[in-house]
This record gives sequence, structure tokens and C-alpha cells, in this order.
Amino acid sequence: MTIGVVLAGGASTHQHVPGWLHDPSVACLVVAADSGLDLAQRLGVDVDLLVGDLDSVSASALGRARRDGVEILEYPSDKDATDLELALGIAIEELGRDHGSGRDHGSVGESNRIVVLGGAGGRLDHLLGNVALLASMSTLHGVAIEAYLGGAYVAVVDSALQPRWSATVRSGAMLSVMAWSPEAVVSESGVRWTLRSHRLRAGSTLGISNEALGGEVVVSVDEGVTLVVIPDAEVLS
Repeated sequence: MTIGVVLAGGASTHQHVPGWLHDPSVACLVVAADSGLDLAQRLGVDVDLLVGDLDSVSASALGRARRDGVEILEYPSDKDATDLELALGIAIEELGRDHGSGRDHGSVGESNRIVVLGGAGGRLDHLLGNVALLASMSTLHGVAIEAYLGGAYVAVVDSALQPRWSATVRSGAMLSVMAWSPEAVVSESGVRWTLRSHRLRAGSTLGISNEALGGEVVVSVDEGVTLVVIPDAEVLS
């Protein structure tokens, strides 16, 4: 399985990095969205594709990418989608085919996981737009998407796609579950306040600030779409 990794820009000074990202045995297709290239170089991550209008990437990072032969897809600044949306769309497309570089990424069905790094800090409209984009792209393309937005973790859990989310979470760590669709039927275990097939409406704060008991936390969604949010991704094992 190949993991699609999309790096986005942002003003956050702290970026959580999952341990597998630097594991050479884990196959990744890495796409940088404009200044996400600066983040990639700061994290020591090799990029396969650079996407965007290139209005925010630094000249030094762009020059290095060109010298390294990174494939660049440049768009005009007058466009209808953000650089992150373009990068996500291309990552999803590329995961389904060999784009001529000798990499075999298999079918989308076999490689249906996208992980976003970055995209936090700075403007509130950008942050809200990025979270909405994760949920909409997951539902629209049938791809599981999770993100490390700076130091926070977000996963989209869709009953029609991947209805069960689980992770080992440190005891006492905070996590929240929010309905993204108008309503969602949610079960939670491994937390202080459990839910069992509870109908959670969008805008309800019932699922905010739960606490992990230590060990596996499971969130199951029988109907609708939810977001699992962990403010401090360091608590994930």
C-alpha cells in the first residue's frame, strides 16, 4: 500500500510528524502544495510533485526542488481552488496509476489513504476551509483522509467509506468527536464518557473534550460523517 502524503503551508511553528514518515519500508507518494515544499524540506521529506501557483513557496526551496528534478505543476494565481485542494486532487489521481516515473502506486482501492501535514496557523478562514476540504474530498472521492494540522490530529470517519477509527491513545489525553454531516450515529469506547449508537447532530458539543482511558480508543460511525480531533497528536502511539 502506498500512502499519499500532502504537505501544506501554514504559519504553525510546530508540526507533528508521524513516525512512519521516515521509515524507508513505507511507500509514500509525496505532494507539496506551494509553500508545503518549505515544510517538506524542513522535515527532511523528499517530494515527488510540487503543485500550486507558487506564490508562497520560498525562492530557495523552489530552486532546490528544480535542481533536484522535482516535477512541478504550476497553476495561475487566478484559480477556483486552493493549492491544497489541487494537491489533494492530484495525489488521489496519482495514487491510482503509475504516472510514468516507474512508481507503481496500485489502484485507488488498494491505496486509499491520504495523510495531510501542515495547513495550520495563520488565517482562520484558511484553517476552517482546510478542515472542510478534508471531509468533502474524503466523501467525494471515497478516500480515507487524516491530517496532522500542526500539532493536532484530525481524521474523517465516514460510515459509507471507513466506518471504524481506532488508535492507541495515552491515558488522560483529550479527544473530541463531532458530527460533520447533519446527523451521525456514533459509538465510542476506550474513553471516559462512552457512546453507544448515539445520534449526534452537527453543532452538538456532546462529543467535545472526552478523555482517553489509556489503550485503544474506538470510534464507530453507523450513519453519517464525523471528525475525530485530538488537539495534541503526541498522545498517539
